[in-house]
Amino acid sequence: MNRELNIDNKKKRLKLYYGLLITVLCIIGVSFAWFRLYLSQTENNTIASRTCFNTTLTEDTSKISLTDAFPIIDEDGLKQTPFTFTIKNNCNSYVKLYITIDSTYRESTNTSYLKDNYMKVNISPKGTTTS
Repeated sequence: MNRELNIDNKKKRLKLYYGLLITVLCIIGVSFAWFRLYLSQTENNTIASRTCFNTTLTEDTSKISLTDAFPIIDEDGLKQTPFTFTIKNNCNSYVKLYITIDSTYRESTNTSYLKDNYMKVNISPKGTTTS
């Protein structure tokens, strides 16, 4: 009988411990939900931009015009009058620059244009040429 009473007391204690554990977890969960910081945005989003973005492109020579100039070897091509231009960053911030060269070749015009697969370009800093 004493043994049954001991087992019965252990079961009651175990139920009590589980009950207390569940109660503590519920209190923690409710407290967390109650005291959780809730923030909401009232203004519109703005993308941060540079304080200064100003560049200048100056074409120092007119357009490129080739008359009876192809086929030509690379060395002779580098000796021709180049098309020069200057790009100036008017701000103190770093600006990344991409230069693209587009041919104005058109199939359906009376004017002859050089096809892209026959065109070579050389982009080099001022006063230098590379082959």
